[in-house]
Amino acid sequence: MEKEKIILIVSHCPDALINKRINLLKKEYKVIVLYNERGNINFNLIEDVDYIKLNSRFENGKFLSRIVKLINIRKDVQNIIHKINPSILYAFRLDMLWLTVSNNTKRRKIIYEVADLHNIVINNSKNKIKVIAKVIVKWIEKKMCKYVDILSITSEMFFDIYFKNFIEAEKVIYMPNIPDLQYFKEYKKVNKEEFTIGFIGVVRYKEQMKMLMEAAKNANINVLFAGRSQDDEIKKFAKENSFIEYYGEYNYSTDIANLYSKCDCIYSVYDTRFNNVKYALPNKLYESIYCELPIIVAKNTYLSQLVQKLGVGCSVSDNNAEELKNTIIKLKDNKKFYNEIVLNCKKNKRDINLEKYNNEFLKKIKFIDKKKG
Repeated sequence: MEKEKIILIVSHCPDALINKRINLLKKEYKVIVLYNERGNINFNLIEDVDYIKLNSRFENGKFLSRIVKLINIRKDVQNIIHKINPSILYAFRLDMLWLTVSNNTKRRKIIYEVADLHNIVINNSKNKIKVIAKVIVKWIEKKMCKYVDILSITSEMFFDIYFKNFIEAEKVIYMPNIPDLQYFKEYKKVNKEEFTIGFIGVVRYKEQMKMLMEAAKNANINVLFAGRSQDDEIKKFAKENSFIEYYGEYNYSTDIANLYSKCDCIYSVYDTRFNNVKYALPNKLYESIYCELPIIVAKNTYLSQLVQKLGVGCSVSDNNAEELKNTIIKLKDNKKFYNEIVLNCKKNKRDINLEKYNNEFLKKIKFIDKKKG
């Protein structure tokens, strides 16, 4: 029997999160991925999945340019959907949802995933242009969500502080950014001479990265940066300072276990002036727990609340290098303190169960199939 088709529409090259969804959905559906060439263009192709590259390249921070490009490819996306004729459309981010929804696609089942709230819709800026942009984007999102059958969010806070105003709670499913543990099978905790704090992921929020380097230098420990960066500034610092290792862009499936084995602690401090930082839950939280490594996060965030509740790390101000230095030194020198955090990580590892959430997700999709069918 031929599987039903599902099209995933993504604004970048498939990454670890997209691949998790693909591996889940391909069990039940024929998966087709529409993507833009942005990010890791050498991403892994998953077997039995069709990939279609859209004729557009988005650039970070160029809002107006992105709108023009979206308008230009909307017709192409609609034509692809019409030709493939899937039963389900799965859009990642609002702009991809806008590309998806039309008079021809409203009758299909639509899944909308939000991994991060865009700063435009939750900023408190008094800048007139940003205020107008916020009103317009929220109006579009509210309108688009009328056609959404499932809203998938990676942080429960997203619903509480934003989506509850225009989508029913029963349509929402919480899909935390738990890693696919098959990629951590080779992970082994390695005892190293030098204490190393690692930042693993897209290198952004430069002030917080510079704060880490300053604190690490004063604490006499090593830093590992692994991930794609928008420029070569961190790479340049690494060349000039022996305590910094810059690994650069990595392949999640083949490199992630080795990268975590290089670390004694994980850094996940971002700029809390951006409201999306206050509510998001990065995959580093779950990866560090699984690897039994303390995580350092920013105070006054939902992430910080969870880290303190679970006892799996420490919270610091996002602009205080001295506080960060003292926290790192405590983790390095106070073995009792460090080992208590490791023990708490062990206690919470059983909750890092991607299969449990995946099964709930598939059930929800099938329920909608029956409901609409």
